[in-house]
Amino acid sequence: MYDPFDDVKRFWRAMDRVFEELLDRPVEPMPIARSFSVGFREPFVDVNETSDELIITAELPGMDKKDIELNLTEDSLEIRAERKEEVKKESKEGIMVRKGYTGFQKFLSLPVPVDPDTAKATYRNGILELRVKKAAKTKGKKVSVQ
Repeated sequence: MYDPFDDVKRFWRAMDRVFEELLDRPVEPMPIARSFSVGFREPFVDVNETSDELIITAELPGMDKKDIELNLTEDSLEIRAERKEEVKKESKEGIMVRKGYTGFQKFLSLPVPVDPDTAKATYRNGILELRVKKAAKTKGKKVSVQ
């Protein structure tokens, strides 16, 4: 005799097996991206190369110069900017406190080696511009095989 609920029962048994298999598996932690913190956004960044320097621009709206930190090495750049704001207003009804937080962070591998000592950074109207000279190219040496 045909039972119309046989298909439904088979479906539920199959779903039970799927969930049992999922729960029996060990849980692996999610990988954490290098040098990024929760709550930070990535700024829009452009890297332009001329014959003798790199020009890196980043959009950091709402930041002050003092909020921006740059860590530059010969082959990488880390841009980090964060601003915390607290506004406190008192009135007859009570005290209102509003807290705000804005943060940006970006890690870049540079396309060519640079000389960090030549870096010059400016910040105007929410745009950070970093200019840095390319590293002096070392000349190769011909080696004879003996």
